[in-house]
Amino acid sequence: MISYDTPLSIVEQLRSRISHYISENNREWNNSAVWIDKMEFQNVIHLIIAMEREYLQFSADGCGC
Repeated sequence: MISYDTPLSIVEQLRSRISHYISENNREWNNSAVWIDKMEFQNVIHLIIAMEREYLQFSADGCGC
């Protein structure tokens, strides 16, 4: 949750930082998104922050190739 008067530039900065983290750790993470879910009485904005974990498939010999 963030305050209703939080500038959208702050939300964009959060999205950018999450994207940067994922690109730096791309062996563990695959994708992300930040969405505005709902607003309550012009006091609170609920955000959804989604991060997709990288799926590694292992072969029979235990190699993650």
